[in-house]
Amino acid sequence: MNLSILLAKQILSMILMIAAGFGAARAKIFPPGTDRALSTLTLYIICPCLMFSSMQMDYNSSMLNGFLLAAAAAALVNAFFILLSKLTGRIIRADSLERASMIYSNAGNLILPLISEVLGKEYLFYAGGYLAVQTVFFWTHGLALISGHPTKNLRKILTNPNIDALILGLIFFFLPIRLPGVLEQTIEKIGNTIGPISMIGIGIIMSGMPLAKAFSDRRAWLICILRLFLFPAAAIVLIALTGITRRFAWTGMVLIATELAASAPTAVNIAQTARIYDQDAAGAGQINVLSTILCIFTMPLMLMFYQALCM
Repeated sequence: MNLSILLAKQILSMILMIAAGFGAARAKIFPPGTDRALSTLTLYIICPCLMFSSMQMDYNSSMLNGFLLAAAAAALVNAFFILLSKLTGRIIRADSLERASMIYSNAGNLILPLISEVLGKEYLFYAGGYLAVQTVFFWTHGLALISGHPTKNLRKILTNPNIDALILGLIFFFLPIRLPGVLEQTIEKIGNTIGPISMIGIGIIMSGMPLAKAFSDRRAWLICILRLFLFPAAAIVLIALTGITRRFAWTGMVLIATELAASAPTAVNIAQTARIYDQDAAGAGQINVLSTILCIFTMPLMLMFYQALCM
């Protein structure tokens, strides 16, 4: 089946999961704080299990080369997005939260389940490269942008459970070490729950936000157009200009993980971080909600553009 169609179906399935969480929350089925509990569960247990499980495989040089390529592409794309946000930000007079929303995507609890379903477990290994690099960018540049204070928050990076799982998984991959069968199956099964739990959690969060306001906010639409169309399209053109996917055919499929992460909706933790630093968390939340809904249409289009230009 065409990857774009398969991606659209998986996104639609996730939107329905979000709707289930939204409806249940509006019906007051969940007790207060459920969204925080599910977010904590996803961040500290499910995502790390999924990341680690994706690396429980026999070592081979092609997998390592793919991971290094994905990490290098992530660094290039994130640096490019920072530069692009400065240029577009001057034109539209974007504030720091709007710029952060243009740059940082929901490469964790949305992209990981998508890649797992659409491309398979092997590609989670490559997605880990993007997630690790974006985490470093977010907790250094992103945090400084949102808080207004330059920082090199090494502690935040090293204590991020996804980074810890990635490092441990790479150690096991290189040595190589495989967990006992029952333990490996347990970690894998926990990781496989990421789709429903994270989407239901997003639905609960969205239930507390004024959706009508998000859809009527022209500024939110502008930022979403940049995040979902202009920025990923520019990243795809950048990849195409390097010529790497034409010279080395195997890189085309590896970089699909980068393309999907680059075209994802805005990162959830932008609004969470804005709340901590007394910034406009509600505005960031509106952008996140709108971009999450719109991505069902934009991500398949960006994937088709990538396939046409790079494969």
